[in-house]
Amino acid sequence: MRSTQPSTPHFSLSKQAHKFSVASPGRRFISYLVDLVIIGCIATLVLAPFQISPVLFIGSFLYFQGVEELSLIPLHDIAVTSISFIILAIIYFFAEAFLNLSVGKLLMGQQVVILKGFSTPRRRFFGSLQRAIVKAVPPVSMIDGLFILKRRGFNQRMTDAHNGLVVMQKKKPSWGDFLLASTILYYLPLVTMTFRSYLFSTYSSYPTNTSNDITASFENALYQIVTNNMSLGLQLFLGGVTMSFISILIIFSSSLIEGIVLGHILLSQPSLIFYNVLPHFLFETVGYVLEIGGSLIISTIILDWFEGYIKGKSVRTNMSEIGEKVKHLLIFLLISATLILIGAVVETSLVSPS
Repeated sequence: MRSTQPSTPHFSLSKQAHKFSVASPGRRFISYLVDLVIIGCIATLVLAPFQISPVLFIGSFLYFQGVEELSLIPLHDIAVTSISFIILAIIYFFAEAFLNLSVGKLLMGQQVVILKGFSTPRRRFFGSLQRAIVKAVPPVSMIDGLFILKRRGFNQRMTDAHNGLVVMQKKKPSWGDFLLASTILYYLPLVTMTFRSYLFSTYSSYPTNTSNDITASFENALYQIVTNNMSLGLQLFLGGVTMSFISILIIFSSSLIEGIVLGHILLSQPSLIFYNVLPHFLFETVGYVLEIGGSLIISTIILDWFEGYIKGKSVRTNMSEIGEKVKHLLIFLLISATLILIGAVVETSLVSPS
């Protein structure tokens, strides 16, 4: 007789797990992206006292100058950063699977559980370790993650299927969860580079001029600032079609420049932060956070739609699920544009000649 796989698996952790649903690929990807950025920022700070350049930030900046420019990064620094990143990532993702400690999964309301028949301390330990090693190397993790489309019942990676691990959705993520994720993605790299520049001010050779040359009238200056900031916001938003990878590169690239500038200002003239930076900084950056939130939603729509297509969901079901996300996208765009415009007006009034 042909057996059928239960829609809700039986777990060994608790009876409450029966109420959970299997996490979708899109939401799992967002949690993974957040975790990678956190690990990258930690690695950057850990290596700062050893005079290892912020490879992830400089590499992102040079990428937009031309891929050939990446050869300017010292190979020693690339090797040390890569090894450090992988070691930190293995520790981080082991804690995620073994102890359910993960910022990304916490934000997305997810939890790693183990199926009955696999629930022994030894199998959980080595299964979590194997999972961590694979996730610590993003290209390998992406390949491993493709098996989610094959394991349709539990959306399991190949390594998860081997070790009986399943990522469950404890609650349906809201638009607020996406905003929290985008807040971390934007501000953490910026804080990391600002803190690093403040303590280890050694990168004056890299471009640090992010201010506009305001010598024209107020109207022309406002137009220039609005155009630049709106363009940046739109790039962050449209980066969602590349699974938000371009958005992350833009964030790290801009954080390199802005972090160096803010670090130097804090060292030399800290009062300028309160009088010349914060008044427009808050409006602009919250606008960028909303654009990044839109980017994450776009990435989620693409991955979840593809999953639905593979699993044979009807077009009506797919469109219904997408429609709710599109509504949030439009709201994010409208509020973001308003905040960026307000920030531009404030910035122009501060820097334009009277």
